[in-house]
Amino acid sequence: MTTPKRLPRLFAMAACVLLVATFSALALWQWQRLQWKEALLARVAGIDREAASPAPGPAVWAGLHRADDEYRPLAVQGRFDPAREQLVLASTVLGRGHWVMTPLRTDGGWWVWVNRGFVDEAHRDAAARPAAASAELARPGLLRLSERPWLPGLERASRDVARLSAAAGLSADQVAPYFVDARPADEPASWPRAGLTVLTFSNRHLGYALTWAALALAACAAAAVVWRHKL
Repeated sequence: MTTPKRLPRLFAMAACVLLVATFSALALWQWQRLQWKEALLARVAGIDREAASPAPGPAVWAGLHRADDEYRPLAVQGRFDPAREQLVLASTVLGRGHWVMTPLRTDGGWWVWVNRGFVDEAHRDAAARPAAASAELARPGLLRLSERPWLPGLERASRDVARLSAAAGLSADQVAPYFVDARPADEPASWPRAGLTVLTFSNRHLGYALTWAALALAACAAAAVVWRHKL
């Protein structure tokens, strides 16, 4: 039977075990994030050398994964529907403004959203900039999986394909679960300003993983002290 004098020691042991488990899980998570980030950096570094592949169709949508497919160069065939254009709040190196998201109907009959680029407030109105070409997307883009708002109320700042499709009156099952970030145009000063995809990422996951691992070892040492000695 546990005596009242031993209860603090048992509680301390339980706390140490919980800390070891928590810190170990966090260290493992950061290690996994490190592997993902290194693979992402390697993929991004080879974007300009990688040939654009055909945009994934409905048969493979369910198999798309952020770790394997994000930032993959794509070639998209189809026609824009500028009448269904949607604007998404954006903050870029050019300041605050909007991403111009335009749906493109592919030759296969399904739709994919294309981020044609950034516009400032002066070019927010479609009449203040060149109309979207009705022909096929001539230059390759980068595959980006649909974004969800980080917090409620931030929907207008997220490139959420489902939300964009609903606003444009498109059937969700006919729209790709990703969008395409257009690459820079031949005329870099034109609007929308394409090619602003952020491709520089920090990588501090190794340091984070080692920190959590060190804390897990410290918690193990504390558990050993509690086990061997009375409080």
